[in-house]
Amino acid sequence: MSYIVRRVGGGTFNPNAMCVTHYGHMHLFVGCGTLINIYSLPDLRLVDQCNSHHARVTSLVCTKDCLISGDADGFILFHRFNLLQSEQSIIEKKVSEAYQHSEPIEKLLIRNDTLFYIYFKQRMFWVTEYSNNGGCNNNSIFIVNNQIQKRLCDLHDSLIHNEPTWLRFPALNNFDIDPTATKVIVSDECKLHIFDLYEKQCTDINLFNPARICRFRNNNDAFVFTQNGKFQQFGDHPFHDHWHYVCPNACVFDRTNVYSGGAEGVFLSLSQTTNRHNFLPRIGMTIEGMVMTDNSQYVAAVIDKNMLVVIDPKSNSLKQSLSHIVGDVFFGRNIITSLRRPNLLQFFSKSSGDCIDSLPVSSYNSRVPVTDFALTQDYVITVETADGKPNTNLSVALQAEFNHTKPHGNIAVSNEVYQNMLTKRRFDEVKKMLRMEYGTDTNENTKENNKESNKENNKESNKENNKDKDIPESVENAVEMEAIEGNPLVHDKDASNCVGYSEIKIWKHIEGNFQLEQSFRIVGKAVSPLSMHPVLPVYAMVVSKELQLWRHASDKWQLWKSRKLGATPDKLVWSPDGSVLALQNKNSIELFDVESFTVMFTKMFDSIIVSSCFLNDTEMIIHSKDSIATFDLRKLAVTKRIFAQAACCSASDNCISFVVNKNQPIVVLNVEGDMKCWQLPTSAHVSSLNVVRDPVKGVEVSAVDADNFIWLIYIEQFGRQESKENRITAITPVKKKEVKVLPRVDVGEDKTKHIMELVGVPSHQVPQIDDLCAAMFGLLIERRSEEKPTTVMVELDEKETENEVVDPVELSAQEMAKLRQFFAS
Repeated sequence: MSYIVRRVGGGTFNPNAMCVTHYGHMHLFVGCGTLINIYSLPDLRLVDQCNSHHARVTSLVCTKDCLISGDADGFILFHRFNLLQSEQSIIEKKVSEAYQHSEPIEKLLIRNDTLFYIYFKQRMFWVTEYSNNGGCNNNSIFIVNNQIQKRLCDLHDSLIHNEPTWLRFPALNNFDIDPTATKVIVSDECKLHIFDLYEKQCTDINLFNPARICRFRNNNDAFVFTQNGKFQQFGDHPFHDHWHYVCPNACVFDRTNVYSGGAEGVFLSLSQTTNRHNFLPRIGMTIEGMVMTDNSQYVAAVIDKNMLVVIDPKSNSLKQSLSHIVGDVFFGRNIITSLRRPNLLQFFSKSSGDCIDSLPVSSYNSRVPVTDFALTQDYVITVETADGKPNTNLSVALQAEFNHTKPHGNIAVSNEVYQNMLTKRRFDEVKKMLRMEYGTDTNENTKENNKESNKENNKESNKENNKDKDIPESVENAVEMEAIEGNPLVHDKDASNCVGYSEIKIWKHIEGNFQLEQSFRIVGKAVSPLSMHPVLPVYAMVVSKELQLWRHASDKWQLWKSRKLGATPDKLVWSPDGSVLALQNKNSIELFDVESFTVMFTKMFDSIIVSSCFLNDTEMIIHSKDSIATFDLRKLAVTKRIFAQAACCSASDNCISFVVNKNQPIVVLNVEGDMKCWQLPTSAHVSSLNVVRDPVKGVEVSAVDADNFIWLIYIEQFGRQESKENRITAITPVKKKEVKVLPRVDVGEDKTKHIMELVGVPSHQVPQIDDLCAAMFGLLIERRSEEKPTTVMVELDEKETENEVVDPVELSAQEMAKLRQFFAS
């Protein structure tokens, strides 16, 4: 069996780890998980990769001689640039210098040919000057006392140190060092401080709004972006403007222009020479990080974690874009489909990881998200749900605050801060959202009680006034109903999730393009889940606890069959031939016959079902939290079970594959009873898996991990190899074995001394060896010669003899005692 395990592509870009070379050919360095990807500009061609780090790369900076990188384990690595400047190896793969800090590296800065590294410790960010000899420079001017530290930011009593310490500040992006490395700018909420470390002079400015980004533009000018998106510049050339409605996520600048972008999904530029705003190409997704070349020719940016774009700001054109897989993943035969929020479908090649096509379901301005999709070779069906459940993520304003103020290198601390912001900072916003949920106030119980009391009073008065009138009860109930304010849609009470509307769009793939064939809306009901028939133009969906089958007939999609369900299933699974539809519930599987559209069998399981799929036409694989079971549709029973707490499982073509996430993910493959396993060389957990079997090529296992890297395991020959033997055409006679008679050798050995040592008795009391072996052990030490009988002739004299009569002997008591003593001795 031969196999290949390789990382195809993908990966999550780090918007805080980007830099551009300062000489020769322009190259872009981007941190992608534990790798450093090197792209050529402006075509974004992947030139090389550096895998020196064993943890997530958090920051990158470039000098004229080397590339400096920091990671989440606290390592700072130096890679010198290759003097040959060949496109295959831009940097030397061998680390020229390395240093490890105890805390994760948050940010690296190069000022006046000096390296500064920032890390998070004791609820504050610390900046330290790196020494050329390795370690920190203990004679640095950035070591300040408590008096200077208190002047720059408010300190709690627990954060005050008796001895001078490295400079500290409260927010990550609210700090910067000027090009001469003698001044710092620090913002503590609404207060801005510009401090000269040599002259010990501080300039205080009141911003009247919390600052989120602080930067030095040159030695004398500095600018800030506040929380409300306002831009203010201080120094020799003061200036202010306001073109963002919230603080942008990233900004770059040169001598005359400032480029910024954020949640709006639009690149904006401000020219101070003309005092004019310029809108660069619209991306439609959140801009998270930006970097600009030295000559201001190109601006590269990270969009929505896994997209890279290059823009020419002078011509206002998008030069090139690159996309990696992210979001909800669906595996096909040869492609991987990714649902990128809110309404973009992307298709990636499974073998190379490149994005081959994309489908924008709606316009960029639409905020209605795609909640479900299904696809076959010719059709793609999407479902957009409006006014669904409230979003549990942070608002735009709080997300901007989180991006600029909290640590990104230490993932544990970052997640803790994020959860605290969800529960505490969003309380007022959640309260406002709940006030207008379907026209009712769910938080103010007093108002509800007052409304109920008023209803009862009005009901009693109406009954008294309508005693003499013949008014039916239905009309009375209709009069009692109040108009729903804020939402004119009528909702179904029996629906699993009342929504504004669900819009279903059916796209047909014709000659490499997607064409919208049909669309319709279902008002007030949720549509989920959704699944396409593997062979026929038929799809199944659940609409508010009702299972519906739609088919394509007469050039139009029409409702074919429907059936009411007791509960909304989690997943719809078709058999390979399309004759059976399985409904996966929380702890049960319902089997539907497509022709009769009735329930054939319901199987209950002890634990919660994670996923289910068909192994072949007659067997299903049920992946639960405690095991992986094989359910036979012919016997309607579980035939096999593998007790493994797998993270994800996939099955098709009589192949089963699952993943067990340990320190490193372990991929297990079972083909017809033959089981093999592989350990992926990554620490990220695998989130999705797929297995495909080709009778000619072999078995292929695809996986996507938490860092959005695509892994491919290709097995050319799997199973027990059959040995081919030549057929026997003639029977050959068996040769007789020749036996040679060897002369017999008699071996004699004297074991008297050995027996004497074992018995431990004197030699005169030991019997002869022959008698001892013959009588007690039954062994013959030496073979005795056979005795030949002899005949002796005896002549007897014939004489007459008389027989004497002998009387018994009488012995006395003394004689009897002597006789006994004799025999006893």
